[in-house]
Amino acid sequence: IGQHLTSMLKAAFRCKNKPISTRRCIRKFSVDNSLDQQLHHLSRNNGEDLVSYKMRLLGFLYEASEPDLPFVQHLEQMLGSEDEPLQGDLQLKNAILNAYANSGSRENAERMFQWFNGPRVPLETPDHWQLIIKSDLKANDLRKAASRLDDMMRLGIRPDPYTWDAFVEYLLSNQFAPALPFFSMAMKKGFQPAPGNWFKLLFGLGRNSRSDEQMAVLDAMRSYGMELTTREWGMCLHDFGKVGRVDLMMKVYNDMRAAGIQPNHYTYGALIHATSKWGHSEATEHFINDALLLIKTNPELLNIVIQGYINIGKMSHAEELMKSMQNTDVAPDQYTWNSYLHGLIQCGELEQMKITFDLLLENGFVPNEAMWNTVIWGLSRPSWEKPLREVIAKAQSTSPSDSLYVTMITAFGKVKAPWEARAIFKSICRQGVPSEEIWIALMKTMYYNKKILKLRYYFQRMKKAGVKPTERSYEFVVSSLARLKDPKHYSTINDLMNEFLEDLGPSEGLWNSAILAAGKLNKLGQVDELFQQMKECEVKPSLRTWNIVLMAHLEAGDEPEKVQALFERMKVEGFVPDADSWSILIQSYSKAGRTKEMQQLFQAMRSFGVQHRTLDWELFMNGMIKSSKEAELIEMVQNQASPHPKHLLESRLKPKLEQTPSS
Repeated sequence: IGQHLTSMLKAAFRCKNKPISTRRCIRKFSVDNSLDQQLHHLSRNNGEDLVSYKMRLLGFLYEASEPDLPFVQHLEQMLGSEDEPLQGDLQLKNAILNAYANSGSRENAERMFQWFNGPRVPLETPDHWQLIIKSDLKANDLRKAASRLDDMMRLGIRPDPYTWDAFVEYLLSNQFAPALPFFSMAMKKGFQPAPGNWFKLLFGLGRNSRSDEQMAVLDAMRSYGMELTTREWGMCLHDFGKVGRVDLMMKVYNDMRAAGIQPNHYTYGALIHATSKWGHSEATEHFINDALLLIKTNPELLNIVIQGYINIGKMSHAEELMKSMQNTDVAPDQYTWNSYLHGLIQCGELEQMKITFDLLLENGFVPNEAMWNTVIWGLSRPSWEKPLREVIAKAQSTSPSDSLYVTMITAFGKVKAPWEARAIFKSICRQGVPSEEIWIALMKTMYYNKKILKLRYYFQRMKKAGVKPTERSYEFVVSSLARLKDPKHYSTINDLMNEFLEDLGPSEGLWNSAILAAGKLNKLGQVDELFQQMKECEVKPSLRTWNIVLMAHLEAGDEPEKVQALFERMKVEGFVPDADSWSILIQSYSKAGRTKEMQQLFQAMRSFGVQHRTLDWELFMNGMIKSSKEAELIEMVQNQASPHPKHLLESRLKPKLEQTPSS
């Protein structure tokens, strides 16, 4: 079957027809070979005791997350026959109801539910009620599901925590469903959802960035007398900080202190990180001063305070604190020094970073892998090739892991030294076959230095070495070749896509690669066609796929309004845009010279809880400078708490100032 399906999919892909997904093909194959044959392996074997037989049937019904509907119907019919020893078994009937609820067959679920309400069936347990409610919610019928609760109360059946969990999952998956009003209404009617259901709702709202609802649920839990620990308070602080709701963070902090709960290092970590990240420097310093009073009794606060000083650009304060703590019981550790070195890199103090690192080595300090990665990453700039070579030579003597080797190879690629990267790669080969990550790092180095033939050569060599390429390898090579927009590479791209299909099947990565390649080749029609085919083949697009579709439209030179229309459609389909999504949208307006819209989007990122990255600042600054809006840019950057944007702007304005000093 597998060989037949592969060849069929391959032919469909090459003919540019709508490919049929593997799952759909297998289902068709199973239906063509009668259901009786499929059920045969579930029939009772000679000599098998009744308990084992029942366990096998229950296992099948509960383990199938999306059961085949005809299959379940035939199984129900088989169990309903008069000669069946398990006829009328409540557990099996419950399992069949569960299968119908999972498959979305509301009519069958309702029929089974009515059987449970018959005169022969006791009503002491709420199991079948929970399943029919799940079926109602799957059909998006909250009103009907809620009316079932009233029926349960009338019959004297108390909903169990699993029933309430079904409501919680629905309320969290539907952003328009009223979470707190529903639970409050249930409490007024006399229902008592378990504390675990409330906590699941509270944390779920935080994960979905529904901050105001989360705050309302937290207040309601306190009013109902539920005991909150540091864990719940800290989780809410973390969730509010993630989306920049510093106002709610301050309220939670004050309520927490009023309730007599002493903040721990997790609490201060969330407060200091969020306030510094979102530009509230005064609040950050206030929390740092509070944390310093507890630092001797809670050593973990040292790292948090140091990171806070770095985030608000007060490197001198961080350095003084580290010096004062060196000869105490709260001495800086690997994490503290790594944060400090990273902060120096962010502030553009590469010379100071290198001096500090060398002093640490001279004093016998043994860096961990994270610190080596930080220092190598900081020095991977063209003018720092010599210090980079020295640091990498020292790192090689420490028995590096694959992750550190990847950093070394990529760093040499960035400073345009591919020969150094190849030398490291050869030393790895002497120890054994390199991992796929190392091969990809070497191919990236070749791409950075425009050695395309070498890129293809190393990809083929990787396969010959016995390292099977995954989606990442195929995606990187296909997108790299497509980015060149050179017709001589088109046949290679086509061959790679066919290899991808043969090796890994019609996975999400295959569609992502094809969509991105079509965009880079300016074939917008193919981008939309491939995206539609992907959905028809039951391959569910992820946020990454949506970002690739946005990037494909950007690469093909589509109008910013069309890119934004796709961006809005993505949100309607339930995806929350991440930093990459926003960055692509900003790039589309930047390329079109539309600085006003670009500025609005850049500021909107913050209101949606998305932090500006270096790449976003660079794109924004380039667009503003290109449009001669330096004055507005300087004013905006001066209001930032972090020193990083200021250093980026200085590096961009310096050449212009040197040309026209009077400006």
